[in-house]
Amino acid sequence: MTYFVQLKLGTKVLGAGFLVNRHWAVTAYHCVKRVSSSTEIELVSVEDNSVLTGRIEAQSAERDLAIIEVTSSTRGRKVPAVDRAADGVAWKSPYRPTKADPFLVGSIHRASVEFECEGGGQIAHGMQLRTDSVLRNYSGYSGSPIERESPVGPTLVGVLIEQSPDRVDPELSSNILWAAGMREVISAFGFLFDRQFEKLLDSPRGAIDPTSGVGLTAAKTRSVVNELTEFYSELETLSNDPNASVEAISTARARIPSMIIKAEFGDNVR
Repeated sequence: MTYFVQLKLGTKVLGAGFLVNRHWAVTAYHCVKRVSSSTEIELVSVEDNSVLTGRIEAQSAERDLAIIEVTSSTRGRKVPAVDRAADGVAWKSPYRPTKADPFLVGSIHRASVEFECEGGGQIAHGMQLRTDSVLRNYSGYSGSPIERESPVGPTLVGVLIEQSPDRVDPELSSNILWAAGMREVISAFGFLFDRQFEKLLDSPRGAIDPTSGVGLTAAKTRSVVNELTEFYSELETLSNDPNASVEAISTARARIPSMIIKAEFGDNVR
């Protein structure tokens, strides 16, 4: 079961989206702008056809972003840690509209740049992406998660918003895509998220490459990854225990943000 999904209203495909935790999913506003908050939509995994349900919780037309409240169980779906992007690093999206479509990959040309959406709104923390998957039309990919690699594996850095038209033939797209960074998502809908998300994005970064000799060492990275793996296993066992108290589960979940910060930035983060 994947954390990235295809949004559907009946048989109509609306676009892509992805979970950021057990309660909320993120997508592009233009994918769901005609869907009322009372209408139930399906969140379908293209890879295994598993289905979640949800409703539109909040929208930001000017930022082309929307939040979906997930109304069914997300148990078994692992969501990557939230992260910041960096100039020049590789990006990828695990989502594709159908199994006949390619996955998008490329490099982050600008990790934080202001840009104006097609609808006229301004995004303060946008990303300019180059894609190596030259399709000339990227319809169906809007709302996809943008990932980068980190010492703890793939991390979430943004949501795909729109394609940039070819200047010679505006009917076609260039290989430049635009995304909203996770900082933009949190800025728009911060009232829905744990404050640790914002702390994670505001913390000074260590080296991303664990082999660089700076920041986390490769051995330390493996240690933290093992610790996280064991923790998630314990949390799943606790969540499935009918005798476990709500307080015990909440206390365990509260450890997640600090563990992610430790994994990303080392032991010196306060």
